[in-house]
Amino acid sequence: MAKNTPALPPLYLAVIMFALGLFVATLIHTGTGVRKESDKAQADSDVLFELNGQAYRAEDLPEPQRDKWRAWRERARDWEKRLIESAALRLYFEETARTEGEDARTVSERMLAVQVSEDEVEAFYNKNRDRFNAPFGALRESIRRALTEHKRQQARDALIEQLSRQGTLTLHARSR
Repeated sequence: MAKNTPALPPLYLAVIMFALGLFVATLIHTGTGVRKESDKAQADSDVLFELNGQAYRAEDLPEPQRDKWRAWRERARDWEKRLIESAALRLYFEETARTEGEDARTVSERMLAVQVSEDEVEAFYNKNRDRFNAPFGALRESIRRALTEHKRQQARDALIEQLSRQGTLTLHARSR
């Protein structure tokens, strides 16, 4: 007597085919000749647009647009760097919290603790008085918050620098 084996459900078959496709794609991607393709892709990625078959890169733009594009790219690199640093610090705080048996927020607040004195707030107001249209009392807390955030950013930068010097953290820039 012949045994009847049940057919594979369509979902299982789809998952198997998908996995096989990923495997083949990986083999193709890591095979020979890929470097030439990736070099071409890199050169092609420098192309901002094509007009009537002509490829244009940043250096081909008219001067006002070229300058704006470069400024935008610089801001984007700065934003990307801050985002990566923020993610790295968050993971560092979470790891430290696990080893110390604390909450990550508590660790973060402890490591980035800053104080802004009343004298600092007044000094900032007095130094920039000509820029304000309101009395000191009305701006006191806004100035304190701005100075606190500035000091916190300095503390973050110092911690990133310290972790980098220790070899605990290595940042890899992603933008060109």
